[in-house]
Amino acid sequence: MLSKLIKNLKFKIKSRKIIKNFRNNIENGLYNETDSWNSFIYTITTKELDSLNEIQRKAVLCFLYDAEVNSGGHNSFFENYTDFDSNELYNALKEVSSEEIANNYKNALKNKNDGEKEDYIFYKFNPSLTDYLQKYVEENKDKIFN
Repeated sequence: MLSKLIKNLKFKIKSRKIIKNFRNNIENGLYNETDSWNSFIYTITTKELDSLNEIQRKAVLCFLYDAEVNSGGHNSFFENYTDFDSNELYNALKEVSSEEIANNYKNALKNKNDGEKEDYIFYKFNPSLTDYLQKYVEENKDKIFN
């Protein structure tokens, strides 16, 4: 029970930071609030994971993984998201992006204490996870924004 409360608190703190940055970028004219990608970030990523439908949940799991790895590498992701179901994220990455990205995550999971190789590989993916995720959100916007 306590670990779930801590997990939810960490999730809310991270979500608030994402929203604050997003709002600042809208105010500065960097984003259009009406496009699907930014609406996804603004509205869907801030919800509790347990409240999301299957499509939303896969997208949010991939988004959180992508944001954290881009911010501080795999070690940062593993430190900040200790309660994630690794199989669920792996399957979400396979569906949303590619088997290569999913397998890189799996390798990073095996090498938790030394994920630099997987970080380097992650940063070199083209298309990137962000690219795949934006496409996924656009293709599934009717299920994401229900």
